[in-house]
Amino acid sequence: MFEEGFNTVITTTNAVVAVPAARRCPGTAKNQLYGEFRYKQEAWFAKVEGLYRTRVATNDPNDEFADAYGVVNLVAGLTQRAAGWRVTEFARVDNVGNRNYVGSVIVNETNRRYYEPSPRRNMTVGVQAALHVLIAVPEESTP
Repeated sequence: MFEEGFNTVITTTNAVVAVPAARRCPGTAKNQLYGEFRYKQEAWFAKVEGLYRTRVATNDPNDEFADAYGVVNLVAGLTQRAAGWRVTEFARVDNVGNRNYVGSVIVNETNRRYYEPSPRRNMTVGVQAALHVLIAVPEESTP
C-alpha cells in the first residue's frame, strides 16, 4: 500500500489524478495461497499443487483490477540412482482445469491494455541427471 498520496497523469486523457494514501501497489495481490500434497514411495513421486491469488490492481489509482483466480497443477515422476548418478524423469501438467485467467498485468500501461493472459493447460516432460562425485583432498603435512 502507498504510505503517502500523490498525483499521477493518465496519459490516454492527460488528466491529472490524485492517488490517495492506502491504495494498493499495482501488480501485487493482497493475498496468495499455495499448497501441495506430495506422495512418495521408493523411486516414485507425485504431487498436486494448488495456487489461489486475490485480485490485482492494474494501475496507481486502483480503478481497474485483474480478477482473482485459482489453478491446480499435477506432477509425477520416477527417480533412479546408480553409481553416483541420480536420474529423474517427470511429467507436469499445469492449469489442469484449462482455466482462462490473467496471469500478469502491465502496471500503468499507457493505453489501459493491462492484461496478459496465462497459458491454458500445458504439459512439460523432462529428464534431470546429476552425478555426485567425492573428491579426496590430501591432508597438509607439517614441515
